[in-house]
Amino acid sequence: MNVSEITTQKVQDCILIRAKRSHYAANYDLTLIKALVNHGIRKKLLALNPANGIDFLPVENRAKYVPSVQDIDKVIAVADSETQDYLWCIRETLARVSEINRLKWDDVDIENRLVTLYTWKKKGGSLTLERSL
Repeated sequence: MNVSEITTQKVQDCILIRAKRSHYAANYDLTLIKALVNHGIRKKLLALNPANGIDFLPVENRAKYVPSVQDIDKVIAVADSETQDYLWCIRETLARVSEINRLKWDDVDIENRLVTLYTWKKKGGSLTLERSL
């Protein structure tokens, strides 16, 4: 389909088909469609966004499941030994997976039982955190 053939009705129909599976997925698709067409408008490739008049579908806000310590321990117990080491490291430091993946042996101070984590969540650069082991 040529971009000039995309109408508000076609976008609406597409979103409603997707909504049969999930309103979250439909809203995500609508967000992507709006962003893509707006990019085309900024680049002067398109004149208007056919998705602009379409409202997001209602979703039920649910509390996210936060596993208990016992549930985490059960998952670790059934993992292979190498994965257990990785999961224990995440559990004990409360670090993000990306922070654990960037760790080097120089970041681990066994004598003082400290690990130095580097995060990119700070505006303008990295932030160094030390966590007790």
